[in-house]
Amino acid sequence: MRDPELKYTQKGAAVCDFVLASNRYFKQDEETQKEVSFFEVTTWSRLAEVCGEYLKKGRGCGWSAG
Repeated sequence: MRDPELKYTQKGAAVCDFVLASNRYFKQDEETQKEVSFFEVTTWSRLAEVCGEYLKKGRGCGWSAG
């Protein structure tokens, strides 16, 4: 895992790539289990600049799939 990578296209559009990890906890046979999923994310324009500025490896964030 690494910090988000903010880049700019030749035309000046901001692009930010990062990996989001999501933990899911569930009970199986009376034992709590943990499952981790990883999602590759690409954001563009102003959102890319915000992600590049505020997101860091290990820092919590809220997200919604839609």
